[in-house]
Parts: sequence; C-alpha cells; structure tokens
Amino acid sequence: MRKDFRSSYPLEALEKAQLALARHIVKFGPEYSRLYEVIEAAVAEARKTDVGGRARAFLASKTL
Repeated sequence: MRKDFRSSYPLEALEKAQLALARHIVKFGPEYSRLYEVIEAAVAEARKTDVGGRARAFLASKTL
C-alpha cells in the first residue's frame, strides 16, 4: 500500500509543490500564477500553524 506522504509531511510536500510550480511558471508562462498564490498561502499557513490538517483544509477551501 502506498503511503500518503502529504499527511505525514504536509509542509514539505507543499514547499515541493510550490517550487515545482514556480519552475513551471518560469518555463511556460503565468497561466498558473493563481495556483501558485494558493499554494503559497497554504505554505504560509502550514508554517504558521505547523499543523498539516489546517493547511490542507485551507487549500481545499480555495477555488482556482
């Protein structure tokens, strides 16, 4: 069974997604900038609370 690393390491997973998306935006253009902003806000929330559940809930509440 595959382990869901996001539940164990939410901040690290969000930071990796943020970095990957930033590279994609630089390479392919600004179409994904709104998604980057949402991930950036989730990373900030995860850093502030250091509780993955709140960061995931914050991400889930955002519409893209």
